[in-house]
Amino acid sequence: MGWLRAHDPDLAATRRAARTALLMPALFALCGQVFHSPTMASFAAFGAFSMLLLVDFTGPMLERLRAQAGLAVAWLVLISVGTLVARPLWLAVAVTVLVGFAVLFAGVVSSVLAGSSTALLLAFVLPVASPAPLADLPARLAGAGLAAAAALPAVCLLWPRPVADPLGTPAVRACRAAAEDLRADASGLAGRDSVASESAGGEGSASSGSAEGAGSVPSGPVGGGGSASWGPAGADRAASASAVSDEEGGDRDASASAAFDQAESDRAGVDRAASQSAVSDQAGVDWAASEPAASDPAGVDSAAPHLDSASGPVPYPDLAPHLDSASEPAPHRGPAPSSHPAPDPAVDAARRRFAMECTAGASAELRAVFDATPYRPTGLSATSRALVRLVDELTWLCGILGDRPFRTDPAPACDPAARTVRLLAADVLDHAAGLLTDLRHGDPGPLCTAADELRAALRGMERSSTARLPAHHPVGTGEADVYGFLAVLDLSFRAQELGFAVLQIAGNVRLAAAAEQRGWIDRLLGRDPDASAAALTSARERAAAHLGRGSVWLHNSLRGAVGLGIAVLLAGVTDVQHSFWVLLGTLSVLRSNALSTGQNALRAVAGTVVGSIVGAGLLHLIGHHGTALWFVLPVAILMAGIAPAAISFAAGQAAFAVTLVVLFNIGHDPDFHVALLRVQDIALGCAVSIVVAVFFWPRGAAAAVHRALAAAYTDSAGYLADAVARALGHPAAAVDTVGREAAAAARRLDDAFRTYLAERGAKSATLADMATLVTGVVALRLAADAVVSLWSDTDSGRGGDPCAAERDGGGRTEAHRVVLGAASRVAGWYRSLAVCLDAGTAVPAPLQRRPEAAARLVESVRSDLVDDTGRATGTAVRVIWTGDHVDAARRLQSGVATAARGSVAGG
Repeated sequence: MGWLRAHDPDLAATRRAARTALLMPALFALCGQVFHSPTMASFAAFGAFSMLLLVDFTGPMLERLRAQAGLAVAWLVLISVGTLVARPLWLAVAVTVLVGFAVLFAGVVSSVLAGSSTALLLAFVLPVASPAPLADLPARLAGAGLAAAAALPAVCLLWPRPVADPLGTPAVRACRAAAEDLRADASGLAGRDSVASESAGGEGSASSGSAEGAGSVPSGPVGGGGSASWGPAGADRAASASAVSDEEGGDRDASASAAFDQAESDRAGVDRAASQSAVSDQAGVDWAASEPAASDPAGVDSAAPHLDSASGPVPYPDLAPHLDSASEPAPHRGPAPSSHPAPDPAVDAARRRFAMECTAGASAELRAVFDATPYRPTGLSATSRALVRLVDELTWLCGILGDRPFRTDPAPACDPAARTVRLLAADVLDHAAGLLTDLRHGDPGPLCTAADELRAALRGMERSSTARLPAHHPVGTGEADVYGFLAVLDLSFRAQELGFAVLQIAGNVRLAAAAEQRGWIDRLLGRDPDASAAALTSARERAAAHLGRGSVWLHNSLRGAVGLGIAVLLAGVTDVQHSFWVLLGTLSVLRSNALSTGQNALRAVAGTVVGSIVGAGLLHLIGHHGTALWFVLPVAILMAGIAPAAISFAAGQAAFAVTLVVLFNIGHDPDFHVALLRVQDIALGCAVSIVVAVFFWPRGAAAAVHRALAAAYTDSAGYLADAVARALGHPAAAVDTVGREAAAAARRLDDAFRTYLAERGAKSATLADMATLVTGVVALRLAADAVVSLWSDTDSGRGGDPCAAERDGGGRTEAHRVVLGAASRVAGWYRSLAVCLDAGTAVPAPLQRRPEAAARLVESVRSDLVDDTGRATGTAVRVIWTGDHVDAARRLQSGVATAARGSVAGG
């Protein structure tokens, strides 16, 4: 049992195989021996095989039964169509291509449909490959209906699958780790300000949401700001870590933090690569067992058996005690009283390093689980769509937390409003994590209240940042003076960026909870709580996103449809005895690309040869005692269900061959020659698969993912440039359209990346490099979203400032032109990167910051974006923050370029 659990996590395949081994022979016996209908018996047996072994729906039991009923209805429809078009041959071929494409392409809409594709195709292949008069249609439908009637109670009564949410658990961990990281960062800001005030020899106080005066930087302490979830154990760990840090010289400045971030990024990449490599090794299992795992919207069976509780193992086992300590949402925290002693800088630095490591580990775990399935784990439900968006947003948030750049050394002094925003954002994440643990019964009220408080704090921070910007003070022309001026807004910009990301996360968690808590009438009628993203609209957008030459899903759908059509044609022309064996051979090995298809074909033929020989041997041993086959059949079915997951693809193919050999000899005198003929049929189907795969996809999954990366970077870079252009006075930019195109390109990239992970054989590029490139697209697109959001509540992008329309020349000040130019340069670099990824040429060097442009920006802000008293306006702050978003995309280039060089060299 231990070996089985090690090779079949959670006994998922064993559960499906046991149900099928119990019901399939019973239905076959009932129809064949009681009703005396061989046709009804065959369709009942294959119906049970499809509905019990080839799919394993997830979610609450009601949703599983609904999906199971939908599959049953689809089976009846496809059986009817297949029976009607089976003759003449040209009609059968044409309709097979159309139905095959429709079934395969429909998977792009929902992972439930994608995981059911093999079961649905079998419902059509079986009748179209076995022409029969219409008089047999009622018996066929009766057999399939009987299988459906047995499958419905079986999935909820016979060893039902436990309800699990593998995406939700790591998402909760990521939220809580990020919340602790934000509190540690806020505590560090308080400590930094306290040190600054002590060195100045004075004390003061500052309240959140207010400023000391135009251009002044508060120097008083803003409290120690601890976290209740930090606790004594966390303090002990921090003290221990600080001792090590002190022995190494106590280097806690910005450069050390950046080096630490890079080290943690490397470690996370290694963990991620190992996780994905393990996934890819399991990705090519037999169609009879791999598809059910694929129908799992989040890959719980094959990818995350250890994620069944929030306290389970994580990629960083030594961090588990800290994550466990955050199992409950922390109480609301604001700035502590000014009399509270400032934290020890050494302990505080160690705490921040520890929190960053927790965040990196939680983010790596979440992304690994998300990428572990061969299909994008999303359905048409509002809950599913919200949780999938949540993964990208949490990945981006964790990336922001790991990026701690400052334009000056030492880092700027504490901004009280920015610290308050961090603490409120941490509260929002805690409430989001709490709601994620129980979407159906949790109260979204505290989350909504916390989000409203965060929005108010962000508005207050913008006002205080406007007052803090020293536009009326003289600024030198040196680089240190210029960047010193801009650095006044560094902390507030990071707070604005973090606040936007956290509010996006809160919105998706709230939407997921609202969808889960709908009444049964709303669920029955499919009423979506988010009117802007109804299921039908979402399905249409997903399908439209893949109707292009660069879509991996479109390639796979066309290849599978044409392959099945050719198989039907060859089966009809060669007039083999059981032509659907040819289609089964085609269906079982038509995989991601020519290379893996060839490997699967060899394994399929080898497995079928072994299975046929074993089947023939059994028939020879049994002789004329056909009754013994009834005892062999359940064992053969059990092995056919378990072997692909626990042993190998070839073993599963062999067990499946034995099952069919036994099935077709029950009720007849056993004939081992029948078993040997199956090798010929399977070989013919495999040959079709190889030819079609080479014709439709000669370059493989690595080339496809490079093309998808190129398209995604091109569209995301265009989205960022257009978002900046629209924000800074160019409303003609079609930001909404470009944003949808960027999102569609990201979905196509996601499918290509999953195909790459599922590909057998050595990878041309490391998984860590590929993962960096994929997450780079996410960061670039969400940075554009942040720019759009920053200016969305203003009057034509003027920051709500009544003087701005007259003073900035209609969006044509030098400050606007500097930021627009920077956005154009950054977008141009990413477009050049896209060309290099597609063509395999040299990757451009990352862009460097331009002090002369920064000087022009500062001069324009001080002269053009001020009010009548010479003080900065809200537009000035937003223009600088927009430039900071662009600069964040520029800083991303270093890591992306390194990964691209490795990917291009490997490809």
